[in-house]
Amino acid sequence: MPDETMIEKIAPLTVDRFEIASAGPRTVVLKGELALRDPVAELGPHLRRIHDAAAGGGELVIDVRPLAYVSSSGLRIFLDWVAWIAAEPAERRYRLAFQLAKKSTWQAAAFPAIAMLGGDAVRTESL
Repeated sequence: MPDETMIEKIAPLTVDRFEIASAGPRTVVLKGELALRDPVAELGPHLRRIHDAAAGGGELVIDVRPLAYVSSSGLRIFLDWVAWIAAEPAERRYRLAFQLAKKSTWQAAAFPAIAMLGGDAVRTESL
């Protein structure tokens, strides 16, 4: 069973102009600009801890509406996250539900591909 309180404790992180916050037991909000030199190295371990706490079923909402920009190398963190879920045994898998900003062109371009690669482990909704 996922440890929902652990997700809230793990989520807060600020690096440069990028922020990860919790908006409830199963909701993580990404804000600002993800333009780090090596986002996989700098954020990967933190996001992996969130993944480990979420594993075990259900849905984890990732609100990217306040995320204004992501570099092409920053998109890799979302692909890695999908791969982590796919590598889990069936009983530890869960779904990522990305909340997208309707008027964000970069989100409209990037997340359909991420959802396609993630299959049943990913869903998107534009709000």
